[in-house]
This record gives sequence, structure tokens and C-alpha cells, in this order.
Amino acid sequence: MNATISEFLREAEDQIDEVLDESFPASDPPSWTPAITRPGSSTRAGPPQPDTRRAATDMLKPGDILPHFTVTELDGRQVDYSSIWQRRNLVLVMLPDSGPSSREYARQLASRLDSQADHTAWIATTDRVPGLPSPGAIVADRWGELNHVASAASVAGLPSVDALAEWVEYVRYRCPECEGEAK
Repeated sequence: MNATISEFLREAEDQIDEVLDESFPASDPPSWTPAITRPGSSTRAGPPQPDTRRAATDMLKPGDILPHFTVTELDGRQVDYSSIWQRRNLVLVMLPDSGPSSREYARQLASRLDSQADHTAWIATTDRVPGLPSPGAIVADRWGELNHVASAASVAGLPSVDALAEWVEYVRYRCPECEGEAK
């Protein structure tokens, strides 16, 4: 009888694992995030379509989930956020142009990147990402949760590279499970 119960339990565990694997593939980005779609906004069959219209009140804030995006860095390299998501934290700086002050800021970011192995992608771009300020800077954890969002009128108003590095340290050592217990 014990063999029958243990076989039953193994089969039940296998079935649960199969359902979870099919429902939550770890490598797939989420198909819907509040920042890029509106539920029911599509009248035709298929997934909801991205909402490209944005008001100032639609700006993302700490605690929101970062939508997936593709940007071109100042050096011309294209970066797809889905290649970073679940693997590394993110510092994304949206610069207003590729002028001298923007290039200097990007150089400072690059030098910080070279000096640290912090499991973080440091990206500087002139591309716009819907829902994020430009010029602006964000720090997100590897799951896409925004921890810091800063906007500025110009490059001079952006957070210092050291300030962004402090946010990265905070994200690295933060314990979301512990924060949930404290509430």
C-alpha cells in the first residue's frame, strides 16, 4: 500500500511540475505589463496592442514593472531588454542628445561599469522608452521592478554616476521577502 501512495504522490508532483512549466516558462517575458498595454484595448482577436499614447501621469514610478524595450546605445550597439530581464539589474539613462555633455556622462557610466562587477547592465541611450522620463535615469532589479526613477531638464540635472551606483548597491542587497513580512 505504501508503494501505491508514494507512486501517486510522485505522479501528482510530476503533473504539477508540468503545469507550472507550461504556465510560467522562465525565459519568456511577460506578455502583458501595465506600462505598455491596456486590457481590452484591442477590438480584434489576439493579444492587447501596445498603447503608444502617454500622458505625463502615465509615467512609471518606483514599484512599477519596466516594459520590455529595445534601444540603441550611444556607441551604436542595440540592446534588447529581454536579454537582460531575469539575469541582471539595470541602470538605464535616457540622454537628450549625443552632444558633448551627453557623451561625457556616458563616458562616466562606462568607466563605472569597467570598475565594477555588480551584475548590472549600464545603458546610455538617446532613444525614448514609453513611460520613462527623458532626460532621465532608472534603476531596476533583475525582475524589472523599478527602484529609482529620476527625471531632469538636462544632462546636468541627472543623478551622478556615484548616486546611481548607490541605488545599484541597494537593489543588490535588498530583500523583498523581508519587506513583505514587515508590512
